[in-house]
Amino acid sequence: MRRLEFSCGFPLLSQRITHQVARRDLPLPTRCRRRPHLGIFRSGITLSEGMATRNIDTSNAARKKEVKKETRLGLTYKKDKDFGEWYSEVCVAGEMIEYYDISGCYILRPWTMAIWEMLQAFFDPEIKKMNIKNAYFPLFVTENVLQKEKDHIEGFAPEVAWVTKSGQSEMEIPVAIRPTSETVMYAYYSKWIRGHRDLPLKLNQWCNVVRWEFSHPTPFIRSREFLWQEGHTAFATKDEADQEVLEILELYRRIYEELLAIPVIKGKKSELEKFAGGLYTTSVEAFVPNTGRGIQGATSHCLGQNFAKMFQINFENEKGEKAMVWQNSWAYSTRTIGVMVMVHGDDKGLVLPPKVAAVQVIVIPVPYKDADAQAIFDACTSTVDTLCKAGFRAEVDLRDNYSPGWKYSHWEMKGVPLRLEIGPKDLANNQVDKELIIFLVHS
Repeated sequence: MRRLEFSCGFPLLSQRITHQVARRDLPLPTRCRRRPHLGIFRSGITLSEGMATRNIDTSNAARKKEVKKETRLGLTYKKDKDFGEWYSEVCVAGEMIEYYDISGCYILRPWTMAIWEMLQAFFDPEIKKMNIKNAYFPLFVTENVLQKEKDHIEGFAPEVAWVTKSGQSEMEIPVAIRPTSETVMYAYYSKWIRGHRDLPLKLNQWCNVVRWEFSHPTPFIRSREFLWQEGHTAFATKDEADQEVLEILELYRRIYEELLAIPVIKGKKSELEKFAGGLYTTSVEAFVPNTGRGIQGATSHCLGQNFAKMFQINFENEKGEKAMVWQNSWAYSTRTIGVMVMVHGDDKGLVLPPKVAAVQVIVIPVPYKDADAQAIFDACTSTVDTLCKAGFRAEVDLRDNYSPGWKYSHWEMKGVPLRLEIGPKDLANNQVDKELIIFLVHS
């Protein structure tokens, strides 16, 4: 573990955050560029001194010119000069998303879904330890149910999308597409909860939601449809509800700091910012240095008894008295991935934290003219097999229609933490096995 300090200037929250990021202390072969805020490496790591002669240090300007000339993979916009355009461009060029023909909707490509699945693989077992069960509720909700909680629906009314036609016929009763699932779920909580032995009831669902009306759509940050998890729990006492709010908030902190290497601040929202219809809202807030602004990362709400009153979620307590439950709801979404891109990305593309990178190590063959290309390919494949058996997510790029230089730029744009290049001199000097052993020993 290496201890790193981040200075984050949130409005009214200027303080120094000490952030501990898990990293692998990798050996430093011939040439590398390190991103110390992630503890990962970008660009090429050559395996032998013999190959180092290929990687002649040049100025940044010359290198950018060469990349654009040879690969046409360079970004048009600079992060420091035009952050919004840079962000949109890097999301597409890094193969995170593709724009869809409906504004505010995006195709999440495999590179994105791999990150989402890794976040899910961390969070789902953690909430199961808390005896929270997964369920799934329908996407649609009727108007009379949606209207039951006045403050709640007023908060979401502009964003609700309605289904009003079936084929060419007007529907007799229009249905809404869930912007969130409180009103979808709680009518059934009142059916399932009768006595104190039915509590606590703790459910989570992994799903999509739709929030339609807004301006300035932004990939991951503000979209009409997005993926998330949403937890909905009911307790006999407020103390139990309060405790869970903080436990979930801590899991959200861990997602950002331990998996995404992003420091966050935990806190309580103001009355104006709290969840519509809730008692209070807590959140984790990240900081985007290039904008100078904080960004909400995830929220954990105590709903109090307001929804219980509206949906008549009552139970008989141990004294035989009628009582209302205390409820929470909490969620994080694919916004987490957008925050990661904003914080870590640079003018060369994405920078992925190793814990969530779909590919942690990319191995690239560098065959010279008259070299034994098949022997190099075999060495690359063997290296990947060794890395995978050691627990790394590694791949080899054997495409023969792209040059090594194109591949370097391509994988750097996609943010792969580590690149290994293997050429004929590495085979001749038996450097592949030696350097690989050093790498594995120090990882």
